[in-house]
Amino acid sequence: MSRLTKPQSIILRIVPFLILCGFTISGSRLLAQTGDTTSFVFVLQGDIKVNNKAVAGVSIILKKKDKEIAKLLTTSDGKYVLNIKQVVADTSGEYLVYISKTGLLGKILSINTAVPPKQYAKDPFPSYDYDLEISLTPLMPNDIVLKQAFGRIKWNPKQKSFSIDQSYAKVVQNEQEKLKSDPAYRRELLKKQKEEEQKQKKIEADKKRQEDEKKKKEEEDKIKAAQQEAARLADVKAKEEAEKARLAQEEADRKAAEELKSKQDVALAAEKAKAEVNETPAQENKTETPADKKAETSQPTAKVVVSPKPQILNEMPVIPISPEAYSLRAREGRYFASRVKDEKIQAANLSGKYETSNALTSLLDVIAAHDKKNKKE
Repeated sequence: MSRLTKPQSIILRIVPFLILCGFTISGSRLLAQTGDTTSFVFVLQGDIKVNNKAVAGVSIILKKKDKEIAKLLTTSDGKYVLNIKQVVADTSGEYLVYISKTGLLGKILSINTAVPPKQYAKDPFPSYDYDLEISLTPLMPNDIVLKQAFGRIKWNPKQKSFSIDQSYAKVVQNEQEKLKSDPAYRRELLKKQKEEEQKQKKIEADKKRQEDEKKKKEEEDKIKAAQQEAARLADVKAKEEAEKARLAQEEADRKAAEELKSKQDVALAAEKAKAEVNETPAQENKTETPADKKAETSQPTAKVVVSPKPQILNEMPVIPISPEAYSLRAREGRYFASRVKDEKIQAANLSGKYETSNALTSLLDVIAAHDKKNKKE
Protein backbone atom coordinates (compact mmCIF):
# COMPACT_ATOMS: atom_id res chain seq x y z
CA MET A 1 0.00 0.00 0.00
CA SER A 2 1.40 3.42 -0.94
CA ARG A 3 1.88 6.34 1.43
CA LEU A 4 -0.96 8.91 1.44
CA THR A 5 -0.77 12.59 2.15
CA LYS A 6 -4.41 12.97 3.21
CA PRO A 7 -7.24 10.68 4.32
CA GLN A 8 -8.36 8.26 1.64
CA SER A 9 -10.16 4.89 1.71
CA ILE A 10 -9.69 1.74 -0.30
CA ILE A 11 -12.74 -0.42 -0.83
CA LEU A 12 -12.21 -4.11 -0.05
CA ARG A 13 -14.80 -6.51 -1.40
CA ILE A 14 -15.14 -9.73 0.54
CA VAL A 15 -18.61 -11.06 -0.31
CA PRO A 16 -18.61 -14.43 1.56
CA PHE A 17 -17.40 -12.89 4.76
CA LEU A 18 -19.90 -10.00 4.58
CA ILE A 19 -22.77 -12.46 4.10
CA LEU A 20 -21.58 -14.51 7.06
CA CYS A 21 -20.71 -11.86 9.62
CA GLY A 22 -22.66 -8.84 8.44
CA PHE A 23 -19.48 -6.75 8.32
CA THR A 24 -19.09 -4.01 5.70
CA ILE A 25 -15.48 -2.87 5.30
CA SER A 26 -15.17 0.65 3.98
CA GLY A 27 -11.37 0.70 3.79
CA SER A 28 -8.15 1.59 5.55
CA ARG A 29 -5.77 4.55 5.41
CA LEU A 30 -2.29 5.35 6.65
CA LEU A 31 -0.88 8.60 8.01
CA ALA A 32 2.87 9.20 7.87
CA GLN A 33 4.86 10.42 10.85
CA THR A 34 8.23 9.70 12.46
CA GLY A 35 9.05 9.56 16.16
CA ASP A 36 11.50 8.48 18.78
CA THR A 37 9.36 5.58 20.06
CA THR A 38 8.80 2.37 18.12
CA SER A 39 5.03 2.35 18.54
CA PHE A 40 1.94 3.41 16.64
CA VAL A 41 -1.83 3.64 17.05
CA PHE A 42 -4.33 1.36 15.36
CA VAL A 43 -7.72 3.10 15.07
CA LEU A 44 -10.82 0.95 14.57
CA GLN A 45 -13.83 3.11 13.74
CA GLY A 46 -17.20 2.91 12.04
CA ASP A 47 -20.84 2.41 13.02
CA ILE A 48 -23.10 -0.40 14.25
CA LYS A 49 -26.50 -1.10 12.70
CA VAL A 50 -29.48 -3.42 13.13
CA ASN A 51 -31.58 -3.91 10.01
CA ASN A 52 -29.65 -1.02 8.40
CA LYS A 53 -30.53 1.32 11.29
CA ALA A 54 -27.91 2.89 13.57
CA VAL A 55 -27.97 1.57 17.16
CA ALA A 56 -26.89 3.68 20.13
CA GLY A 57 -25.59 2.35 23.45
CA VAL A 58 -23.91 -0.77 22.05
CA SER A 59 -21.10 -1.87 24.38
CA ILE A 60 -17.63 -2.27 22.85
CA ILE A 61 -14.99 -3.78 25.16
CA LEU A 62 -11.36 -4.23 24.14
CA LYS A 63 -9.44 -7.03 25.90
CA LYS A 64 -5.98 -8.50 25.68
CA LYS A 65 -5.29 -11.81 27.45
CA ASP A 66 -8.61 -11.46 29.36
CA LYS A 67 -7.52 -8.05 30.66
CA GLU A 68 -9.84 -5.14 29.86
CA ILE A 69 -7.97 -2.40 27.99
CA ALA A 70 -10.77 -0.03 26.94
CA LYS A 71 -14.56 0.25 27.02
CA LEU A 72 -17.00 2.53 25.19
CA LEU A 73 -20.59 2.86 23.93
CA THR A 74 -21.78 3.80 20.48
CA THR A 75 -23.13 7.34 20.10
CA SER A 76 -26.71 8.26 19.24
CA ASP A 77 -25.94 7.75 15.53
CA GLY A 78 -24.26 4.37 16.17
CA LYS A 79 -20.69 5.65 15.70
CA TYR A 80 -17.65 4.31 17.57
CA VAL A 81 -13.89 5.02 17.60
CA LEU A 82 -11.53 2.56 19.28
CA ASN A 83 -7.84 3.53 19.66
CA ILE A 84 -5.38 0.65 20.13
CA LYS A 85 -1.71 1.40 20.89
CA GLN A 86 0.65 -1.10 19.32
CA VAL A 87 4.34 -1.53 20.18
CA VAL A 88 6.38 -2.68 17.21
CA ALA A 89 8.41 -5.04 19.40
CA ASP A 90 5.17 -6.86 20.38
CA THR A 91 4.87 -9.29 17.49
CA SER A 92 1.63 -10.82 18.83
CA GLY A 93 -0.63 -7.77 19.25
CA GLU A 94 -3.65 -10.06 19.75
CA TYR A 95 -6.82 -8.22 20.87
CA LEU A 96 -10.47 -9.24 21.16
CA VAL A 97 -13.32 -6.78 20.69
CA TYR A 98 -16.58 -7.79 22.44
CA ILE A 99 -19.67 -6.18 20.85
CA SER A 100 -22.94 -6.62 22.76
CA LYS A 101 -26.24 -5.11 23.80
CA THR A 102 -29.26 -6.55 25.60
CA GLY A 103 -31.67 -8.14 23.12
CA LEU A 104 -29.06 -8.42 20.34
CA LEU A 105 -26.89 -11.34 19.28
CA GLY A 106 -23.38 -10.32 20.30
CA LYS A 107 -20.24 -10.73 18.24
CA ILE A 108 -16.53 -11.04 18.86
CA LEU A 109 -13.94 -9.50 16.59
CA SER A 110 -10.27 -10.53 16.63
CA ILE A 111 -7.60 -7.94 15.79
CA ASN A 112 -3.88 -8.49 15.42
CA THR A 113 -2.33 -5.02 15.27
CA ALA A 114 1.26 -6.26 14.85
CA VAL A 115 3.23 -4.85 11.90
CA PRO A 116 6.44 -6.55 10.75
CA PRO A 117 9.41 -4.55 12.14
CA LYS A 118 11.08 -4.51 8.73
CA GLN A 119 7.95 -3.10 7.15
CA TYR A 120 7.68 -0.47 9.91
CA ALA A 121 11.33 0.52 9.51
CA LYS A 122 10.92 0.74 5.74
CA ASP A 123 7.65 2.65 5.73
CA PRO A 124 6.82 3.85 9.29
CA PHE A 125 3.29 5.05 9.91
CA PRO A 126 2.30 6.19 13.43
CA SER A 127 -1.42 5.70 12.78
CA TYR A 128 -3.40 3.04 10.94
CA ASP A 129 -7.12 3.79 10.54
CA TYR A 130 -9.52 0.97 9.76
CA ASP A 131 -13.19 1.68 8.97
CA LEU A 132 -15.59 -1.15 9.79
CA GLU A 133 -19.39 -1.26 9.73
CA ILE A 134 -20.84 -3.98 11.96
CA SER A 135 -24.35 -5.42 11.61
CA LEU A 136 -26.11 -7.06 14.56
CA THR A 137 -29.32 -9.11 14.64
CA PRO A 138 -32.01 -9.50 17.33
CA LEU A 139 -31.33 -12.37 19.76
CA MET A 140 -33.68 -15.34 19.28
CA PRO A 141 -34.36 -18.08 21.90
CA ASN A 142 -32.52 -20.79 19.94
CA ASP A 143 -29.58 -18.65 18.86
CA ILE A 144 -26.13 -19.91 19.78
CA VAL A 145 -23.67 -17.33 21.04
CA LEU A 146 -20.35 -18.63 19.82
CA LYS A 147 -17.26 -18.01 21.95
CA GLN A 148 -15.06 -17.75 18.88
CA ALA A 149 -14.55 -14.54 16.90
CA PHE A 150 -16.76 -13.95 13.89
CA GLY A 151 -13.94 -12.19 12.04
CA ARG A 152 -10.22 -11.44 12.26
CA ILE A 153 -8.29 -8.39 11.13
CA LYS A 154 -4.51 -8.61 10.67
CA TRP A 155 -1.62 -7.26 8.62
CA ASN A 156 -1.61 -8.43 5.01
CA PRO A 157 1.99 -8.51 3.72
CA LYS A 158 0.89 -8.69 0.10
CA GLN A 159 -1.36 -5.66 0.33
CA LYS A 160 0.98 -4.01 2.89
CA SER A 161 -2.05 -2.99 4.93
CA PHE A 162 -4.58 -4.41 7.41
CA SER A 163 -7.37 -6.57 6.00
CA ILE A 164 -9.81 -9.36 6.82
CA ASP A 165 -8.19 -12.81 7.23
CA GLN A 166 -9.78 -14.80 4.37
CA SER A 167 -8.74 -18.23 5.67
CA TYR A 168 -10.28 -17.53 9.07
CA ALA A 169 -13.45 -16.27 7.33
CA LYS A 170 -13.79 -19.63 5.59
CA VAL A 171 -13.47 -21.48 8.93
CA VAL A 172 -16.24 -19.36 10.42
CA GLN A 173 -18.41 -19.82 7.32
CA ASN A 174 -18.01 -23.60 7.48
CA GLU A 175 -18.97 -23.54 11.16
CA GLN A 176 -22.13 -21.59 10.39
CA GLU A 177 -23.12 -23.96 7.56
CA LYS A 178 -22.54 -26.99 9.81
CA LEU A 179 -24.78 -25.50 12.49
CA LYS A 180 -27.57 -25.07 9.91
CA SER A 181 -27.20 -28.47 8.22
CA ASP A 182 -26.43 -30.71 11.23
CA PRO A 183 -29.12 -30.58 13.98
CA ALA A 184 -27.19 -33.07 16.14
CA TYR A 185 -24.10 -30.88 16.02
CA ARG A 186 -26.26 -27.88 16.87
CA ARG A 187 -27.81 -29.71 19.86
CA GLU A 188 -24.37 -30.83 21.06
CA LEU A 189 -23.10 -27.26 20.72
CA LEU A 190 -26.12 -25.94 22.63
CA LYS A 191 -25.51 -28.52 25.36
CA LYS A 192 -21.87 -27.54 25.63
CA GLN A 193 -22.84 -23.90 25.66
CA LYS A 194 -25.31 -24.43 28.52
CA GLU A 195 -22.73 -26.45 30.44
CA GLU A 196 -20.21 -23.68 29.88
CA GLU A 197 -22.72 -21.09 31.04
CA GLN A 198 -23.49 -23.12 34.19
CA LYS A 199 -19.78 -23.60 34.79
CA GLN A 200 -19.20 -19.89 34.36
CA LYS A 201 -22.08 -19.11 36.71
CA LYS A 202 -20.63 -21.52 39.28
CA ILE A 203 -17.22 -19.89 38.91
CA GLU A 204 -18.76 -16.45 39.36
CA ALA A 205 -20.82 -17.68 42.35
CA ASP A 206 -17.71 -19.23 43.95
CA LYS A 207 -15.77 -16.06 43.29
CA LYS A 208 -18.53 -13.96 44.85
CA ARG A 209 -18.75 -16.35 47.81
CA GLN A 210 -14.99 -16.16 48.34
CA GLU A 211 -15.11 -12.39 48.09
CA ASP A 212 -17.99 -12.26 50.59
CA GLU A 213 -16.15 -14.62 52.96
CA LYS A 214 -12.99 -12.57 52.62
CA LYS A 215 -14.91 -9.38 53.27
CA LYS A 216 -16.68 -10.96 56.26
CA LYS A 217 -13.39 -12.23 57.66
CA GLU A 218 -11.81 -8.81 57.21
CA GLU A 219 -14.72 -7.22 59.07
CA GLU A 220 -14.51 -9.85 61.83
CA ASP A 221 -10.75 -9.35 62.08
CA LYS A 222 -11.28 -5.61 62.23
CA ILE A 223 -13.88 -5.99 65.02
CA LYS A 224 -11.64 -8.46 66.88
CA ALA A 225 -8.67 -6.13 66.56
CA ALA A 226 -10.79 -3.24 67.83
CA GLN A 227 -11.96 -5.33 70.80
CA GLN A 228 -8.41 -6.41 71.60
CA GLU A 229 -7.22 -2.82 71.40
CA ALA A 230 -10.08 -1.69 73.65
CA ALA A 231 -9.25 -4.46 76.15
CA ARG A 232 -5.57 -3.49 76.05
CA LEU A 233 -6.37 0.17 76.63
CA ALA A 234 -8.74 -0.77 79.48
CA ASP A 235 -6.02 -2.93 81.05
CA VAL A 236 -3.48 -0.13 80.71
CA LYS A 237 -5.94 2.32 82.25
CA ALA A 238 -6.74 -0.09 85.12
CA LYS A 239 -3.03 -0.55 85.83
CA GLU A 240 -2.50 3.20 85.76
CA GLU A 241 -5.43 3.72 88.15
CA ALA A 242 -4.12 0.96 90.47
CA GLU A 243 -0.64 2.48 90.46
CA LYS A 244 -2.08 5.90 91.13
CA ALA A 245 -4.14 4.52 94.05
CA ARG A 246 -1.06 2.70 95.42
CA LEU A 247 1.04 5.86 95.29
CA ALA A 248 -1.77 7.84 96.93
CA GLN A 249 -2.08 5.23 99.71
CA GLU A 250 1.69 5.23 100.23
CA GLU A 251 1.64 9.01 100.46
CA ALA A 252 -1.27 8.93 102.93
CA ASP A 253 0.51 6.28 105.05
CA ARG A 254 3.71 8.30 105.00
CA LYS A 255 1.92 11.45 106.13
CA ALA A 256 0.07 9.54 108.86
CA ALA A 257 3.35 7.99 110.09
CA GLU A 258 5.05 11.40 110.07
CA GLU A 259 2.11 12.91 111.98
CA LEU A 260 2.13 10.08 114.55
CA LYS A 261 5.89 10.35 115.01
CA SER A 262 5.59 14.08 115.42
CA LYS A 263 2.94 13.64 118.12
CA GLN A 264 5.04 11.00 119.91
CA ASP A 265 8.10 13.22 119.79
CA VAL A 266 6.10 16.07 121.29
CA ALA A 267 4.69 13.82 124.02
CA LEU A 268 8.12 12.40 124.90
CA ALA A 269 9.65 15.85 124.99
CA ALA A 270 6.87 17.03 127.28
CA GLU A 271 7.31 14.06 129.63
CA LYS A 272 11.09 14.52 129.66
CA ALA A 273 10.73 18.18 130.49
CA LYS A 274 8.22 17.42 133.26
CA ALA A 275 10.51 14.75 134.73
CA GLU A 276 13.44 17.14 134.74
CA VAL A 277 11.34 19.78 136.50
CA ASN A 278 10.14 17.28 139.14
CA GLU A 279 13.69 16.05 139.85
CA THR A 280 15.06 19.57 140.41
CA PRO A 281 14.82 20.61 144.19
CA ALA A 282 13.32 23.95 144.96
CA GLN A 283 15.86 26.52 146.07
CA GLU A 284 15.53 27.35 149.77
CA ASN A 285 15.61 31.10 150.04
CA LYS A 286 14.10 31.32 153.56
CA THR A 287 16.25 31.54 156.78
CA GLU A 288 16.61 28.38 158.85
CA THR A 289 14.71 28.68 162.22
CA PRO A 290 15.86 27.14 165.55
CA ALA A 291 12.91 24.76 165.44
CA ASP A 292 14.04 23.45 162.09
CA LYS A 293 17.59 22.93 163.44
CA LYS A 294 16.15 21.06 166.49
CA ALA A 295 14.10 18.81 164.23
CA GLU A 296 17.12 18.02 162.12
CA THR A 297 19.23 17.06 165.22
CA SER A 298 16.43 15.08 166.92
CA GLN A 299 16.13 12.42 164.12
CA PRO A 300 18.64 11.11 161.66
CA THR A 301 17.94 11.64 157.98
CA ALA A 302 19.35 9.94 154.96
CA LYS A 303 21.73 11.96 152.95
CA VAL A 304 20.11 12.88 149.66
CA VAL A 305 22.37 13.58 146.76
CA VAL A 306 20.75 16.07 144.46
CA SER A 307 22.02 16.24 140.95
CA PRO A 308 22.48 19.65 139.57
CA LYS A 309 19.70 21.02 137.45
CA PRO A 310 20.45 20.34 133.79
CA GLN A 311 20.91 23.35 131.61
CA ILE A 312 17.97 23.62 129.24
CA LEU A 313 19.07 24.82 125.80
CA ASN A 314 17.71 28.26 124.98
CA GLU A 315 15.61 28.13 128.16
CA MET A 316 12.86 26.03 126.45
CA PRO A 317 9.50 26.34 128.19
CA VAL A 318 7.98 23.31 129.93
CA ILE A 319 5.47 21.59 127.63
CA PRO A 320 2.72 19.70 129.45
CA ILE A 321 1.80 16.20 128.22
CA SER A 322 -1.18 16.06 125.85
CA PRO A 323 -4.32 14.05 126.65
CA GLU A 324 -3.67 11.73 123.72
CA ALA A 325 -0.13 10.92 124.92
CA TYR A 326 -1.35 10.43 128.48
CA SER A 327 -4.09 8.05 127.30
CA LEU A 328 -1.56 6.16 125.17
CA ARG A 329 0.87 5.74 128.06
CA ALA A 330 -1.93 4.69 130.40
CA ARG A 331 -3.03 1.97 127.96
CA GLU A 332 0.56 0.82 127.62
CA GLY A 333 0.89 0.59 131.41
CA ARG A 334 -2.30 -1.41 131.78
CA TYR A 335 -1.22 -3.70 128.96
CA PHE A 336 2.16 -4.45 130.51
CA ALA A 337 0.61 -4.96 133.99
CA SER A 338 -1.97 -7.35 132.54
CA ARG A 339 0.77 -9.21 130.66
CA VAL A 340 2.92 -9.62 133.82
CA LYS A 341 -0.13 -10.87 135.74
CA ASP A 342 -0.97 -13.40 133.01
CA GLU A 343 2.61 -14.64 132.96
CA LYS A 344 2.56 -15.17 136.74
CA ILE A 345 -0.72 -17.09 136.53
CA GLN A 346 0.64 -19.19 133.67
CA ALA A 347 3.82 -19.95 135.64
CA ALA A 348 1.78 -20.92 138.74
CA ASN A 349 -0.44 -23.21 136.67
CA LEU A 350 2.59 -24.81 135.07
CA SER A 351 4.19 -25.36 138.54
CA GLY A 352 0.98 -26.92 139.80
CA LYS A 353 0.93 -29.28 136.85
CA TYR A 354 4.48 -30.34 137.55
CA GLU A 355 3.72 -30.96 141.27
CA THR A 356 0.59 -32.97 140.45
CA SER A 357 2.52 -35.01 137.92
CA ASN A 358 5.30 -35.71 140.44
CA ALA A 359 2.81 -36.77 143.17
CA LEU A 360 1.00 -39.06 140.76
CA THR A 361 4.30 -40.61 139.68
CA SER A 362 5.28 -41.26 143.32
CA LEU A 363 1.90 -42.85 144.05
CA LEU A 364 2.24 -45.13 141.05
CA ASP A 365 5.73 -46.14 142.17
CA VAL A 366 4.40 -47.06 145.67
CA ILE A 367 1.59 -49.15 144.15
CA ALA A 368 4.03 -50.91 141.85
CA ALA A 369 6.39 -51.74 144.79
CA HIS A 370 3.47 -53.06 146.85
CA ASP A 371 2.31 -55.29 143.97
CA LYS A 372 5.80 -56.60 143.48
CA LYS A 373 6.11 -57.42 147.21
CA ASN A 374 2.81 -59.30 147.17
CA LYS A 375 3.88 -61.38 144.20
CA LYS A 376 7.08 -62.46 146.01
CA GLU A 377 5.18 -63.53 149.12
